Amino acid sequence: MAHGSTRSSVVWRLTAGISLYTLARAAAGGVRAVATLLVANVVPPETVGMLLTLWVPMAVVHGACDLGLGTAAVRFAPERRDESERRTLFATAVLTRASVGLLVTALVVAAREPLAYWLTGTHGYGRILMILALTRPLPMIFDVFIDELRARGAMREVSALVFLAAFFVQVLAVVFAVVMHKGLEGLAWSRFLGDILGILPAIFLCFQFFRARPSRNDLRKLLAFGWPLGMVYALGTLRFLDRPVLRALTSTEQVAAYELAVRLVGPVGLVNMALGTVLEPFVYGQAQSERTPALVDAFVRAYVAIFAIVAMAVSMLAPEFVALLFPKAYDVAAFALPPLAFAATCEGLQRASGIGADLAKRTRVWAVSGAVTLAVGFGLLMDLVPRLGLTGAGFAWLIASSGATLIVYRTARSLSAIELPVARALVVIWVGSLIATAGVLLGLPLVLRIAALVGFAVLALVVMRARLGDLRRQLGGFP
Repeated sequence: MAHGSTRSSVVWRLTAGISLYTLARAAAGGVRAVATLLVANVVPPETVGMLLTLWVPMAVVHGACDLGLGTAAVRFAPERRDESERRTLFATAVLTRASVGLLVTALVVAAREPLAYWLTGTHGYGRILMILALTRPLPMIFDVFIDELRARGAMREVSALVFLAAFFVQVLAVVFAVVMHKGLEGLAWSRFLGDILGILPAIFLCFQFFRARPSRNDLRKLLAFGWPLGMVYALGTLRFLDRPVLRALTSTEQVAAYELAVRLVGPVGLVNMALGTVLEPFVYGQAQSERTPALVDAFVRAYVAIFAIVAMAVSMLAPEFVALLFPKAYDVAAFALPPLAFAATCEGLQRASGIGADLAKRTRVWAVSGAVTLAVGFGLLMDLVPRLGLTGAGFAWLIASSGATLIVYRTARSLSAIELPVARALVVIWVGSLIATAGVLLGLPLVLRIAALVGFAVLALVVMRARLGDLRRQLGGFP
């Protein structure tokens, strides 16, 4: 009876945590979707595309200042003997992230005029870039607050904070751009003020857990473990440079359509974040368990099967959705969506396939995978976009992510006993992406696309041999 109760407790904790976080992200995504729809129907596509182009340095700054500190703190938190040591650990992470963030933000502000010109090819956008730059320090600190909470399993608080952070930004975007008609500057101010409002409840909830003196010894440990992960985050954010590349190869209107496709991929990326946020601390805490390899295997099978089907559904329904709700200039977003959706599924697979390297504390593999993804992705982007348009951009990232996944898994396999069905997962992802892309590009009737979706769903479940019951039984073996 005790074992059954323990099993139910573990499954319930993880299920509740993932469900709460997913619900919060879904709610935030719903608010974002409504805001995007309202803004897209009021603000010209070229203005939206200009904002997205100017936002690129902010995304890069955020990634460059990550340093992997939050993930490293989550990894080391279970090893802390008491609450005071835990506070010192997270206080060190907060102070370091804030210091680096302020320094890099100051550099962007100082170089705002030439940087804005380089991004847009037009003078006069330095002020907008400065407003956007000032938004970055607070979210960098906010991220560490979230890491501290999830390390303690406080997913209710994490979920609430994540929702509020997105809610404030999107509501203010509608107020400034749609109601007050402030255009590009209004969209910039909505991000700045929204980030301020978003961090206030986080400070209220988390301040007591950071009241400690930072430690140089903890800083060394955090950087030693986290810098490869920080590098992959930084390299990952460099992917936002595909926006100015697309602007140079096509137009700002195409950038806006591409961004819409990225946002429609949200359901896949959403669950990637939810699973990583909740499962990562759990797996780290069970690093020495003999049951961990079987758990990760069951997870990968279920994840790829389910979210390849989600990616297919999003891809097949996108043409009708975009045409119904958005101006005609956004129709081409549906052409980029299939490879982007399956690339997001591939990224989730890649993170799971490298768990063996994480448990062995060999996180440098992530720096290598990030560099490979970036180099291959941008190389293909320059070649495929002139030939295939936005569809080529999606396939550039799908190919890059697939190659990086193979590198990560091969390295992780050499370091641990965790054997995963990565090859068959990639087959499922690529078959799905090709079917979905063909269905959209050929303009197949909706009924045929739905039939293809059903057939692919059966194929994915059979090939991956996915059984949710297996995943539940593996979770039940943990305390």
